[in-house]
Amino acid sequence: MNEPDLLEFPPDDYRSITKDNWQTFVADRLSAGFLEVREAQIMKRKENKYPHRMARKGYANLQEELFESVSLEQLDRATMWIKARQDRNGQFKQAEVEETAKKIENLKKREAEGEITTCGSADVLTIALGTPEHHGRVRGVGGTVKPAAYFNLPKRQRKSVEETVRLSLKKIFEEEKDSLIAKERASWEEERDKQLAEERAYWAKQFARLEAKIDGKELPIDTPKAATPVNELGSGQGSCSRHGEKGVNCNVETVIVMVAKKKLVLRDDVNMVSKEELVHATNGKAKLTGELEEELRHVFAVPKARVNDAEVRMSAN
Repeated sequence: MNEPDLLEFPPDDYRSITKDNWQTFVADRLSAGFLEVREAQIMKRKENKYPHRMARKGYANLQEELFESVSLEQLDRATMWIKARQDRNGQFKQAEVEETAKKIENLKKREAEGEITTCGSADVLTIALGTPEHHGRVRGVGGTVKPAAYFNLPKRQRKSVEETVRLSLKKIFEEEKDSLIAKERASWEEERDKQLAEERAYWAKQFARLEAKIDGKELPIDTPKAATPVNELGSGQGSCSRHGEKGVNCNVETVIVMVAKKKLVLRDDVNMVSKEELVHATNGKAKLTGELEEELRHVFAVPKARVNDAEVRMSAN
């Protein structure tokens, strides 16, 4: 229809058709009524959940091909239904078709083991598809075969067919319901475990941060105030001009006393003060004993040259 030039004459394979008959055929297929029917069939075809892959071959020709590798007893309509939807490599194009094929194989195995019973049209294929057989045709066989001829059911058994199908479907639905419930429960438990793991990780991180803060916390230390020199060592403003070297030693010894006290306070806070590290005051001067004296001597030692310079300046004044 997209190439009207090709519709002017019949195809080479149909040269026996006269030109008038061909034009009548083309006009009928291009009419509005036929196009409406065509669109309706296209939509109906899209609703088919299990489309076959036989093209124009049909079930009869497919069965003839399979006779070479499969026995006639094995080619029941359930097997034919599966073969009609596989490609040459035995693969399925649609996932839903593949799932139904697996269900058919499982039901056939259970039927062989005597776990389920089938009767007439209420066979494995009907149970797997979940819908009863249509009137006028047989699924997995073809449209030219009638159900009465294929199944060959006596009239007295026809009423029991629907009941058998109903019971079989009920059993299958119960199994599927249990399976769905189990999957939903497993999904819920997985989500719950994931949420609990995230909460545990969050609180572990918070506790780790808290422990780090506690371990790294520095306690405040009160530094003692600088001592003011007494009058006999110099003036109250820190001037020791009247006593020369004595005033210089005053400031140095005052600093030594302050540092010694601070060191003792720190060590006392951690209970690590030894008896040898003490400060004694004798005649207004601070004296140190033990390791503390040796340590502070290197830190606060006053060079002799600086003391001599101070004596020269005071003598000049």
